[in-house]
Order: sequence, then structure tokens, then C-alpha cells
Amino acid sequence: YVQSDLGDHQKSATSLIRELNGLPGSPGYFTETFCQKSRFFQPKNGERIDAIRESIAKKGLDPELESILLTSLMEAANKVDSTVGLQMAYLKKWSSRSFKDLELQMPEVLPQASSGKGESYQLDAVDASQKLSSDIAYLDPPYNSHKYLGNYHIWESLVLWDKPEVYGVACKRVDCQTRKSPFNYKESAKKALEDIFNNLQAPHIVVSFNNEG
Repeated sequence: YVQSDLGDHQKSATSLIRELNGLPGSPGYFTETFCQKSRFFQPKNGERIDAIRESIAKKGLDPELESILLTSLMEAANKVDSTVGLQMAYLKKWSSRSFKDLELQMPEVLPQASSGKGESYQLDAVDASQKLSSDIAYLDPPYNSHKYLGNYHIWESLVLWDKPEVYGVACKRVDCQTRKSPFNYKESAKKALEDIFNNLQAPHIVVSFNNEG
């Protein structure tokens, strides 16, 4: 989620997206990792992702404006990948959409509400339930042993742009092996969810959970 309002950055973001769409491809970390060592993207799109992401990194933009551009890049990349949605693995044969050309578009950014600008946090769910209050809370915990980090590791690396070491056929970040969540284990998931319920400061709670979890 992006903590940004449309009125603050629409003009600048639109201009920068137009500029970034005009960049030629330039192979780098992303192309090598996700087009050559693995097959998540066609090289033509991987090279353009490399060029666009490097350009964003060098601009030293306001964090909110940068977040809009990164969202645009993720959404564009998601439309030309060769997966079934998760990044645990890629398809044996190229998906039809992977042949399309990457194109950035202005993402949906909310207009500023009368109550003021929205806020975005990057917190552990249990910590967030202790510190934040709201009218409604939406919970979407993992329901098996697969971590969200592993399911969407490419987006993690694309946004952080830390070019981490990778492992396995899917070229996952090495920290997928060390960053653990109590929600991925039978012996700890129930307690962790109970802690969130007990801490939440919200009169309404919506939970999404697979009945096979």
C-alpha cells in the first residue's frame, strides 16, 4: 500500500512514467536472475525492468512519489510474467502474456480524504494489532507452510533493490530461508491469531482463511 494522495503527485508521476516508458532495455541483476537463471520473464522485459528500476533508484525521489513509480513497475511486470500468480515456480512453457511488451501505467492512487492523508505502516501483524486502531480490521494470514515472502519474493527484491543472493530453481532470496512467521506452523499459528484478535482495537473484523488451512 502506498501512503500517497493523487493531488500531491499525479503530475510528477505521470511525467516520470512517460519518461521511464521510453527507456531502452539494459540487462542487469533482474535479467540475469529472473530471465536467465530462471524463466519468470522474457529477457526483453527483464532488461527494461532493470533499466527502469535503476533509473528510479538514481533519481533520489520523494518517498511517496517513488512508491507510486514502484507500484507502477510491479503492476506492469505482473502483466508480463510467466507464472500462475505465485512466484514459487515459473511455467515450463512461456505464458501468452509474457510475450507482451512491458508498459508502465499510472496506478490507482486515492484522492485525499477530508479527514486527511492516509497512513501506511510496515509492521509485524501482532505489533500492528497492539499499536493501531481502526473502524475495521481485515486479516489475511497464511494458511499453510508457504511464506508470503517466498510466494512473492520477486516483488520484495524489486522494491528493495538490494540484489540479494538467491537459491533454488525459483531464485528465491536467501532470507526466505531465515525469515520465519508463526502463521506458517501448526503449533504456533492458532496462538498468533488469537493474540491479534485479543489486541485489535477495531469494532469490526473481517478474516480471509482457506477452509483447507
